[in-house]
Amino acid sequence: MPTMTIALLVAVACLATLLTVGRTTAAEAQLLARLESSGARLISAQDTSGAGLIHPATVAIIDASSVVERTVALSLPVDARPAAQGGGGTRVPLWEARGDLGSAVELVSGRMPGPGEAIISTHQAHAVGLDAAVGALEAGDRQWGIVGTFRARTAFDELDAGVLAPAAATTTTPQLYVIARTAADVPAAADLVREVIAPSGPGDLAVAAPDALAALQGALSRDLGGLGHSLLLLILGGGLCSSRSSRSPTHWCGATTWAGAAPSACLATHWSRSSSFAPASPRSPAG
Repeated sequence: MPTMTIALLVAVACLATLLTVGRTTAAEAQLLARLESSGARLISAQDTSGAGLIHPATVAIIDASSVVERTVALSLPVDARPAAQGGGGTRVPLWEARGDLGSAVELVSGRMPGPGEAIISTHQAHAVGLDAAVGALEAGDRQWGIVGTFRARTAFDELDAGVLAPAAATTTTPQLYVIARTAADVPAAADLVREVIAPSGPGDLAVAAPDALAALQGALSRDLGGLGHSLLLLILGGGLCSSRSSRSPTHWCGATTWAGAAPSACLATHWSRSSSFAPASPRSPAG
């Protein structure tokens, strides 16, 4: 019976440890997934030279790289108003984009815009009276027909505040956004951006990349993986030791017994020797 008790305790301990390993693995996967999110892999470049360093060929070359998931270049926003309101109405920011607009937004209704067209965020469509995603917006002497609504993708949340249109040939796009394929690819993708744009001076291009976050991702992956492996080895080692100890003699209270029967025998002996209620030994009569 005691042997069965020990076996049950070992089984419970092993089950608890296995569950702990499972939770550790799940936590590791969740944490690494967050570190692999688009926002954690975002590289931004700002052309501060005013020379139009970021052009269509730049976007196409970077986007074709194996370390890059998607690329889009944006203009500085301009204030656009509903054309039907004759220059009045609510102003919304309008960005012109170079590259695949689907890299930055997800289409909710309608279709992707062509030249002279635009899509508006679902958050702003009601504000400017374009609930049906039809109508037009204007800024200065330019006008865009609305052909759909969108929701911004992760890392492009600011676009939810306005309107997106394909960039005209004469539009400058000084803001470049690159999503690396993995967190480990961030340093290589950042180097690629600098190499392709090739600014003439260090002050002509500002590149921001989460290099430290990518390094942290690698360190956490190694540490959490090592913890899970250690716990698993602990389970296997503990099970092996328990299996061997249940078949070998053990010394308890000075007596050699088999594991499982010894604890109860030891406790009984200890109680009889130390309890204050134990009967006193008879004394020999005085001589």
